Amino acid sequence: MEDKFIVNKILVSLDLSQMDEVLIRFSCYTARMMNSDKVYFMHISTNLDMPKELREKWGNILAPVDENIMHGVKQQVNSLFEPLTGCETIVEVHEGNPTDKLIKLAQQKDVDLLLLGHKNGMKGSGAIPMKVVKAANRSVLLVPEVLPRKMDKILVPVDFSEHSLQALRQALKVQENSQIPLEVKCQHVYDLPTGWHTTGKSMEEFAGIMLQHAQNNYQKFIKKLPEHYHSIPCVFTLDDNHDPVKEIFDQAVQEQADLIVIGSRGKTAAAAALMGSVAERLAECNKSIPLLIVKNKNENIGFLQALFRI
Repeated sequence: MEDKFIVNKILVSLDLSQMDEVLIRFSCYTARMMNSDKVYFMHISTNLDMPKELREKWGNILAPVDENIMHGVKQQVNSLFEPLTGCETIVEVHEGNPTDKLIKLAQQKDVDLLLLGHKNGMKGSGAIPMKVVKAANRSVLLVPEVLPRKMDKILVPVDFSEHSLQALRQALKVQENSQIPLEVKCQHVYDLPTGWHTTGKSMEEFAGIMLQHAQNNYQKFIKKLPEHYHSIPCVFTLDDNHDPVKEIFDQAVQEQADLIVIGSRGKTAAAAALMGSVAERLAECNKSIPLLIVKNKNENIGFLQALFRI
């Protein structure tokens, strides 16, 4: 299967909280599923200076702050990240604004995937995941505090765009590399166009027309993949409350999905600055199911660099 989004390099953002254990464990699973060859574990601190009093009294015997942090992170990685053949792990500690520095490092290391903690109750910022989701032009995997016991069902919301196809391909790659049977199911959320009531048809009648239209488009969409994928099921959901994010999340809960994989729309510079995509809003409201937002790292790169001064 053609795969434009090979995940060779993963960057994991650690903040020295309880969330780090979850991220390290899940990054091992992710690297194995994506056949990655390099995983960076990064901690970014706003200030790595040793307090003046300690530096004056113990500076000659105390190790620099970054060395102490690196030593601790390396120990944790070595104990939690199961060695993978052909996959190198690298630990780095940096100083600066966590969001800005993380995006710059992703650019400099040319990583394919950013793996971030998505906190709900744990202390800390979770490496400011929402800012990174909106700013980074790399795929982002948001990991909740509690991991699924097993990974055997993936939900892929699709709107039949090229970005949806990229997301579905990524989900199928995980399926291919899974050590246990893993189901991939698509979901298409459709609604009624403005002015449907002027057609003289009832809401149910017009909803049926839109459903048939969506089903036909799905058949065209799925045929862009090799034939053995043409039987991938798709759930069609009528969004009569104009809230596609809720429909996607509710479907994921109903399906007991262990991962949601969604494409990030290719947005113009103006649209990217003024409004968030469905993927970004889904990230804001969902902190219980791992969420992979698939992006093309070569898309909108000039605008993002200018906006965030990378």
